[in-house]
Amino acid sequence: MRTFAEWNEPLPGSMDLVAHSGEVNRGSHVHSLVLTDIASGWTETAPILVREGTLVVETLERIRAGLPFALSALDVDNGSEFVNNKLIEYFLGHGIELTCSRPYRKNDQAWIEQKNGAVVRKLLGYRRFEGLAAARAITRLYGPLVQAAAKQRDGAKVTKRYHPPPTPCHRLLQAEAVPMATKSKLREIAAGLHSTHLLQNFSGSRPT
Repeated sequence: MRTFAEWNEPLPGSMDLVAHSGEVNRGSHVHSLVLTDIASGWTETAPILVREGTLVVETLERIRAGLPFALSALDVDNGSEFVNNKLIEYFLGHGIELTCSRPYRKNDQAWIEQKNGAVVRKLLGYRRFEGLAAARAITRLYGPLVQAAAKQRDGAKVTKRYHPPPTPCHRLLQAEAVPMATKSKLREIAAGLHSTHLLQNFSGSRPT
């Protein structure tokens, strides 16, 4: 169990599901699996056709294989899609530390909750998405993600100045622990990002 006051070094990652159920939360609908690295802010997202533990493990394995750093620890909520034998066995088998937050305490996972809104809801809103075609369209839309800029205060001055902070990609490029081969891969990913083009293509899809 990990509370909001216990996020110490080394910082773990955080994982959550976002439901794309629209106004009626019943029946089968797509969910987004969201992972964020607390230290850098690097965020990965992927759609899941239904909320089910085996699919969570399979999707996590695909995301983990493409991460530019090793996944050593992950914090989740108390949902049955996370707290189950499949996920626990996967983490034990790969030497990954698994912790969970307290029930009904969203503050324990403030970082992932912020990403759910700033990334998933900003791109997809609150519409309902069902089926394989919608999941494939969401996969194309997500692609590699880079964190948006946020405002910063300049010292203790009353007047605020706004500067674009380092993105997760920039933080990883500056980290001494990240291998040069990984940094080269990150530069290729950053150079190939075309979020506006992806969003325009997605707007032509037909979610339910």
